Amino acid sequence: MIRNIIFDVNGVLLGHHHFRYMFEKRVFPLDWKLFYEIMSSKEAEEGNIGLYASKKEIAEAYLKKHPEERRRALKLFDDTWTDYFYEVKEMTAFFEKLKPYFRIYLLSNVDKQEMAMIMGMPFYKQVDGAFFSCAEGAAKPEEICYEAFLKKYGLKAEECLFLDDSKKNILAAKKLGFKTFLHERRKETEVFLTSLIHRQKANNEESRS
Repeated sequence: MIRNIIFDVNGVLLGHHHFRYMFEKRVFPLDWKLFYEIMSSKEAEEGNIGLYASKKEIAEAYLKKHPEERRRALKLFDDTWTDYFYEVKEMTAFFEKLKPYFRIYLLSNVDKQEMAMIMGMPFYKQVDGAFFSCAEGAAKPEEICYEAFLKKYGLKAEECLFLDDSKKNILAAKKLGFKTFLHERRKETEVFLTSLIHRQKANNEESRS
């Protein structure tokens, strides 16, 4: 039986205006490659486990190994990065519908700047717990991350449904016994969550009769 629903945050509950950010920073199309190199770098992974506080610090660390990119890279990230995130309200609206039947948790790879932003959002007040990689020192898809999450809240994997937009994160959770759902299209996720609520509601009514 599913008792707990665990949401990834970035890409599921939040989106990011990458194109608008790049346009307003007057970053040329040629810098997209560098942008993604930094976002997928070892330094970015280290930022997710708390070694760097923001994307700006991650870029600075990356530039120590690639000083030739300094002029271009410093235009890519600054302290306004989190201003370009937006709440996917169609998704967070489900929290109120899910709460009568399930406990809700967050499990997300984020840096400290992003964590602070998420904790200040209205939907954060509705969750029963949150596991942020930068605060815990463990990130998806490492097995230790999921195990630490379960231990922190005293949960059983088989009673948890995990939603994420990353296949590798989903596969890692599934290996540990989590029930999973790969978030690819918002409408499909909405249909899935709606059916889950209806099934749980029917189960509750049946058990009372």
